[in-house]
Amino acid sequence: MQKISSSNISSKYLKDFELKDDGYYWETGDRQILKNQFRKFSRVLDSFSTAMESTPPESKEKILDYLERIAEKTDKYLKNNNHPNRKDSS
Repeated sequence: MQKISSSNISSKYLKDFELKDDGYYWETGDRQILKNQFRKFSRVLDSFSTAMESTPPESKEKILDYLERIAEKTDKYLKNNNHPNRKDSS
């Protein structure tokens, strides 16, 4: 398979093209890094989903407040378990 670089796309098709890649594939071309990132993202989403299922909204709680509370709970869980998804433990 031919690797396509963001600089090729930028110079050929788009002026001022900037790619931000959370999977780090464009920067590295390394599929294993990309797969690892996808696994990390999946674990974070699974943890967030579990927190939502196990933590009901409080009476009259605004949706944004609820989601922030769930995000904090997820972050605390990942941090306390030294989860590799945490930026400070990678």
